[in-house]
Amino acid sequence: QKRALKLLCFDVVDQERMEMAVSRFFREVGAVASIGHQNIVRVFEFGEDEEGRPYLVMEYLTGRSLFDYIFDSGFPVKVRESLEILRQVAVGIGAAHQSGIIHRDLKSENIFLHTESDGTVTIKILDFGVAKFMNNKLLANISHAQIFGSPGYMAPEQARGLTLDGRTDIYALGIIAFELFTKQLPFMGNTTEVLLAHVQKPVPDPQELNPDIPDAVVDFIVTAMQKLPEKRFQSMEEVASEIYRISQYLPLNTP
Repeated sequence: QKRALKLLCFDVVDQERMEMAVSRFFREVGAVASIGHQNIVRVFEFGEDEEGRPYLVMEYLTGRSLFDYIFDSGFPVKVRESLEILRQVAVGIGAAHQSGIIHRDLKSENIFLHTESDGTVTIKILDFGVAKFMNNKLLANISHAQIFGSPGYMAPEQARGLTLDGRTDIYALGIIAFELFTKQLPFMGNTTEVLLAHVQKPVPDPQELNPDIPDAVVDFIVTAMQKLPEKRFQSMEEVASEIYRISQYLPLNTP
């Protein structure tokens, strides 16, 4: 059976950067191995090779990233299919949260649509290298004081360097939902402009970019992307339940 090999190679001599890269690498191993969920990429083995380079052996995935799916599929958006993608992401990240792990770099490039041998598609969440560990003091200390993440998907509290919890990932999932249904991110510009927009600007109306988005999906996006964490969905279980509810009440002719 095929496996994927991830090998950490260095082309820099900066000792501090090397140590940070190695700690991030093994944080990913610790995160993925501890969750053990079907919607998170599996790690079978990890260690160092004879030259001291860290490696990990993961399940071999076939298919494409969600980023590629979004921009290859175009309009009209497949509403039911998109909701099922979001639901599986919510379930997988919910399992991570139950293990005390916040992903904090959730984005379309870190989500993979894996084609199983029977042709079905399973969502696999990748790259827990900047995950924040809540229940492991050693790993939490490694990561607590650093601002990680991708600006386009960064929650306001993350952009401001405040305390994070699972609702930070919920905001990122709201961004991904916006991207799925509109084919673009809600806030664009240079890094500073984007981070300020996350903190200060209201959620753009997704229906201005795609008038065919169901109202219930718009409400979902707006709730997930609320500036204050207490105004968002409060757990990934709640998110998954709401996505399921929306899908059940879609008109029968919805694609």
